[in-house]
Amino acid sequence: MRFPSIVHASPLFCLFFVSACGARKPATTANGATTTTTASGGVRHVVVAANQPVTLVGAYKAGQTVDLEPKGGTWSAGGGRPVVGAEGQPNALCLGDGAHHCIGGDALAPWMSLVVLMTPCPIEQQGCFVFGRDPISAAVTITVPRDGYMYLAPNDWMEEVGDNTGAISVDVSP
Repeated sequence: MRFPSIVHASPLFCLFFVSACGARKPATTANGATTTTTASGGVRHVVVAANQPVTLVGAYKAGQTVDLEPKGGTWSAGGGRPVVGAEGQPNALCLGDGAHHCIGGDALAPWMSLVVLMTPCPIEQQGCFVFGRDPISAAVTITVPRDGYMYLAPNDWMEEVGDNTGAISVDVSP
């Protein structure tokens, strides 16, 4: 995983999320997604909507481990693009073009793959930058590299998620 590297987001990234996201707290449902906790070991079932730029997972401390496991669902980037699962379109990387920027980073992950983002502050805060972006198509365990917030997102152009459809379900523990 690429979490140890630091990737600074463009000013457009921060401005987009400032205008597109409302204030969210780690213990609440974010972006219209549903989050529930089951009685079995504290696993939360998070639904990541394709038409939302990010879905908050929670705030984590450096050294914590987080298990993420896509459990199903499909989504599409709209506009005639195929319906895919968490793996996205394996033969098509999301590519920015100057006017568009990919949520998972330009040319780093397949189009509409499920990606995890880490930030040191709530993503809607002006000046917040991303220090981890990785696609997740199967179960993974992440050791959090430093204190921050974790989000899940569809890897699409961040300015164009409004026409997306569908959702991916993810089990998160803790």
